[in-house]
Amino acid sequence: FTFEQFETLRDKIRKIRTDKSLDILVLEVDDFYPFKEITAYSFDILNNWSCGIHEEKGKVIVVFSKGFRQARISTDSVATNFIEDEFVQNMIDDEIIPNFKAGNYYQGILETLNKIEEKL
Repeated sequence: FTFEQFETLRDKIRKIRTDKSLDILVLEVDDFYPFKEITAYSFDILNNWSCGIHEEKGKVIVVFSKGFRQARISTDSVATNFIEDEFVQNMIDDEIIPNFKAGNYYQGILETLNKIEEKL
């Protein structure tokens, strides 16, 4: 991401945290160490992530790897009450995959954050 894109995403995440009471973490990774696959990696990060505050609607993590061409959105037990698995899969299918295939990583993440904000 460019610096401007990073700032836009950071501001969007802060706005969602403040307005919608949901904390979001976006991670781009080169590998899934110490795990072999993205699902275990993302749930480990999610379960060990302490954001310092208790968000009413929980936590969401978006993990992607350009090298492995994989993306995963994981929600904690609180967030699943507001962001269902089907909604998450639709975001991956409709926002992340098409944008990432075109090399538009920023746009894919931004559209995902917009969908989450609209949903809440």
